[in-house]
Amino acid sequence: MTEILKPYLAKRKSRMAINAQRSDDDFEEEYNPEELPSYVSENPEYMEMFHQCGYYPKINKDHEPVCYIFKNDKSGHTLVGDFYLTPLLHIYSDDKEANKRVLKITRRYYKNPLYIEISSKALLKKATIEEELIMLEAVNFTNGEEKHWTKIREYMSRHFVTCTEVTTYGNQQEDGLSRREDNMFFAFANGIFHTIDGVPRFDPVNELGVVTHNKKNYYLPAFSTIYAGSGRQSDKYELISQLVYKEIPLEKRCTFERWASLMNDVYKINDNGKWAVLFAIMCAFRSNIHCIDRLFTAPFFMGPMSSGKTQIAISIRSLFISPKIPIFNLNIGTDAAMSTLMSTFRDVPVVLDEYNNKDISDQKFQALKGIVYDGDGRQKRKGVSGKEIENDKVYAPVIICGQETPQRDDNALMSRIIVCEVPKPKNRTPEEVELFNTLKEIEDPAKIGLSNVLFDILKLRPLFMEHFRVLKQKAYDELKSALPNAGEIDRLMKTASLFLATCNLIENYTDMKLPFSYKDFFKIACNKIKFQVELISKTDKLATFFKAMDVMIDSKAIREGRDFAIDTPDKLTIKLPGGDKREVPVPAGNRVLFLRVSNIYTQFARSSYSQEESTQSTIEQNLRSNPSYIGFIHARRFTWNEVVEVPRGGFEEDIPNETGVDIKIDNNMVRKVEKQGANSSCIALNYEIFRELYGIDLKRSLTKESTTPNPDNDPIGMAGAPQDIEF
Repeated sequence: MTEILKPYLAKRKSRMAINAQRSDDDFEEEYNPEELPSYVSENPEYMEMFHQCGYYPKINKDHEPVCYIFKNDKSGHTLVGDFYLTPLLHIYSDDKEANKRVLKITRRYYKNPLYIEISSKALLKKATIEEELIMLEAVNFTNGEEKHWTKIREYMSRHFVTCTEVTTYGNQQEDGLSRREDNMFFAFANGIFHTIDGVPRFDPVNELGVVTHNKKNYYLPAFSTIYAGSGRQSDKYELISQLVYKEIPLEKRCTFERWASLMNDVYKINDNGKWAVLFAIMCAFRSNIHCIDRLFTAPFFMGPMSSGKTQIAISIRSLFISPKIPIFNLNIGTDAAMSTLMSTFRDVPVVLDEYNNKDISDQKFQALKGIVYDGDGRQKRKGVSGKEIENDKVYAPVIICGQETPQRDDNALMSRIIVCEVPKPKNRTPEEVELFNTLKEIEDPAKIGLSNVLFDILKLRPLFMEHFRVLKQKAYDELKSALPNAGEIDRLMKTASLFLATCNLIENYTDMKLPFSYKDFFKIACNKIKFQVELISKTDKLATFFKAMDVMIDSKAIREGRDFAIDTPDKLTIKLPGGDKREVPVPAGNRVLFLRVSNIYTQFARSSYSQEESTQSTIEQNLRSNPSYIGFIHARRFTWNEVVEVPRGGFEEDIPNETGVDIKIDNNMVRKVEKQGANSSCIALNYEIFRELYGIDLKRSLTKESTTPNPDNDPIGMAGAPQDIEF
């Protein structure tokens, strides 16, 4: 009898066990081990789950799955866990650490669901998933075994939506010349701007943070249900979440023309508004511009405290990001944080504030040189061992602000940027204050915002890709014709040509209207280049060297005739590389400056002027590149007067005579001028060009006027008599 009743007793025990675990919210249907519940048999998904993997979900009164019921090997079922996992997203990546899964957790004893983003490796075994679940409240894999988890994982693996996570926000073109449809979109935190069937549009993300472009899914986590409002956003997502597209009502929208006009009027001093408008447009297409010649630039707003320089930078950035988010402080921000900012956004500007020559770290300064111009980041070895090298990515254009011009490293940074002086404003009129407040109100997305203006600018990407190269070269050629090409001016002309090409493209290839013409801005660009070349020439290593030399002449550390000479020769014999010699005629009346560089450098290196520890070879190399350079002189005679002290009566000792009385010799010390000379190699400079470049006159001695002796003023007849010393 026992053997006959055994299977029936097992089913009865299973029914009692299942019913005993029912909560008040469980779906009210009597469990019967002989047949499946109606909600399973009527649901194709649950039936597929049962036939393929041997389990189905237990549901609550709201018909939500809250745990698992597994079919036993012999008879009956086992209730497993107090939660249910719904597969949502498979965030695919070749990097194992970046390959992740997004799951929804519905719990038996709690009504609100949970969302988790975990590494795909965590699904490998029961033990690894439990390490993740233990961090959550009321999520337990009770009665679960390894075989149960294997089946759950097997079923979920076929029901994830595969997508790619966007890690760099903004333009998605990895190559600015690429026209691959997969990359032709601009990623905001809450959706993407792209063109579908020739029509530009914005598509928002769904509740999971997923949006589709060209039949491929992309994951933008900042506005996903997983993170939004959960308090679990990382600093990275907190920053990214500010890059938001906002649909602005038509009646509130600010047009491109209105925005550009306000920028031009509010920041009209030194034409800073014009540079700001053009750079804001350039930022949206940095990837497309940089790839042409591997160069870009940055405006450097320089002015005293409270001059408004940072407000200009924020106005440029406000076209993309809310003006309320903090800007990066170069003095207190870490190098790693700056590197992360450069790779977080592509074609979205980043403001770097509080630049100064003294306190900024050398590593950060060297990074800035690459960031603003050629876009090269720091190279480092990938991993502790191995030979693989990786570069820190630089995708973002930057705007730099500071109270002093960047003169470090022989003006290496200044030659890569556009310096925009921002003087402290005086006596602002009520109209100017109102214009400023109007602009700031428009920039704030909480009030109005500029998303529609950015939308119109982003539409221009095909035009920039097609025409910018030609327009840039045209602007560069025009600048070469208008300006003398010497020194740092070529690099500055390449930089200014980016702004000119942008101005030309907007003026002649679009319906947008700038508040200034290409012709007017060309004159402004020429004057800016002249101003910056002069600024560089007066603050570079050679300028510092000559300023120090001028001071050391006054302090007698350097002497004319001994360390340098100024003469008017008819011709010079200069020594060429390889030992050859060549005669160079000197135009009549032109003065030549002869420098004994080694003598002067010895004094310069000891002075307080030598702060960057420039070597003598660096000074000589810079001299060879100077417009005033004539050549190297193998040997020249330098002559000068040297004052020495000698006894008036000579150097003899007292000599006794026949009477035994010593003859006294006058040993009183007197000063005497002796003429000295030396043959030495030197460098010859055109003194007229030198004075024009540096505004320094090294000549100290004056030509004496010849006078006729006046007997009335010379009662003892000493006029014209030889003297020991000239005073």
